[in-house]
Amino acid sequence: TLLDAAPLCIKWFDKKGNLVSVNRGAREEHYLEGKTEEEIKKWDYFSCIEKEYHDKIKDAMNLAVEGKPSSFEIKHVSGTSKGEWCSSSFEPVRSEKGDVEYVLFLSRDITNEKNKELEKQSHIKKIEETKNALYNILEDSKESEWKAKEESVRSNAIISSMGEGLLLLDKDYRVRLLNNKAEDILDISAEDIVGKNIKDILTVWKGNIALDEKEMPVAKMFKTRQAVYANIKDDLYFKTFSGKKFPVGFAITPLEDERMMSAVIIFWDLTEEKNLDKAKNSFISIASHQLRTPLTSLRWISELFLFGDVGKLTGKQLEFMEDMHKGSIHLLELIGALLTISRLEAGRATIDPVPTDIADITKEVIKQLKPQISSKQLIIQFKPEENFPKINVAAEFLRQTVLNLISNAINYTPNGGRIDISFKKELFDKKEYALFSIKDTGIGIPQKDQKRIFEKFYRADNAVAVIPSGSGLGLNLVQSIVAMWDGKIWFESVEGKGTTFFFTIPLTGMQSKKGEVKLFV
Repeated sequence: TLLDAAPLCIKWFDKKGNLVSVNRGAREEHYLEGKTEEEIKKWDYFSCIEKEYHDKIKDAMNLAVEGKPSSFEIKHVSGTSKGEWCSSSFEPVRSEKGDVEYVLFLSRDITNEKNKELEKQSHIKKIEETKNALYNILEDSKESEWKAKEESVRSNAIISSMGEGLLLLDKDYRVRLLNNKAEDILDISAEDIVGKNIKDILTVWKGNIALDEKEMPVAKMFKTRQAVYANIKDDLYFKTFSGKKFPVGFAITPLEDERMMSAVIIFWDLTEEKNLDKAKNSFISIASHQLRTPLTSLRWISELFLFGDVGKLTGKQLEFMEDMHKGSIHLLELIGALLTISRLEAGRATIDPVPTDIADITKEVIKQLKPQISSKQLIIQFKPEENFPKINVAAEFLRQTVLNLISNAINYTPNGGRIDISFKKELFDKKEYALFSIKDTGIGIPQKDQKRIFEKFYRADNAVAVIPSGSGLGLNLVQSIVAMWDGKIWFESVEGKGTTFFFTIPLTGMQSKKGEVKLFV
């Protein structure tokens, strides 16, 4: 039922590579509705995949049988699937003993993402073409008058035909040029804007907060002389003097010649992409809520049996009931994590900072985790800095962050290992932060996995080997929380020698934010 509810195309195989069955998403994706289970088992799934990817799939299957997950992109044969491109991964399914019993072949349609990537490349190409065109417009032509006119007409044709908005600003922020698309997006005519200061025309917002003039992307570009980019994750908006406000992506690049420096702004409306992102978060929230109610019932019922409230169980019955109880708790924790991440990404989290003692929070977490620490005979070194000021932060979010990071250090540090925890004041970009660090002598993070370690559901191979049942959500949740209070998180790691995670908390300037979120435990 869970596999059928997943918005993915999922096929599963036994360890010999025989197709066992597919979920509803796969039936819909490959037009298999109405097929019986026996017909599904005989289905040649290679027939819907371009031949150049067949060897990749066979290699991935062999790796999965050996317990090693892998992922890559594949292309479907035209007419055999609803989507042209998909992102696929092969995941080993282990028994309680850790042996691989099945292999899941999971696919997600990325046709739209591929198309967007092509559009992005097109944007970059257009930026370069536009810069060349603008050079032709701005420079004094040394050619004859007819040649200059020809070049000017060509350059204006390129600019007018662009599918993105374009603005050209001088060093005093005055608008010198805009194209037709910019007029449409901003709902303003060239007559009303050319020659005027852009600051009087529109403002830039981060969510519901207007950016200060010094924080404006154009100001950063003029200061650094480096290009500034923004996409949907940056949550930036343009708001015009008429009151129109819309989410925006942009590329701001410098345009320099011997006489002056200008700014070229290529921008596009992200309203449709924002709506799709909201729909995704809404799906996660609704699906999680619908799953949580029956799972909570399963947990309560299993506890009634385990505590003997409905009679004594036999040995085998007790074993089954314990498995059901553990499974329901694991799924409830997973659903709670998904809900929390979804609300954080949607900006519906409450940040209500209060003066908080970071040392007290850390000691409480260490005390809570003492059974795990003792069972592995780990050495925990924590020496709080004396007279460290209380931090204005949401205490429960801080506790969740510290709990996740220390739990990871315990889980992936071998018996008899060591964990060092510390915090101190540090200056970053002339602002004062509390710098928190958790250093372990554990298995470390392989170099090839380090770029993806904060992704949802992603886990390094060596982590899966130690704890097969992990969800891969903890670090993504921590990253979302730290970003919410305007901090940063990073790590240093050497495979086989250990990892140190760092995160920062601003010591001043934390503001309350509206919304609602419940942390999972």
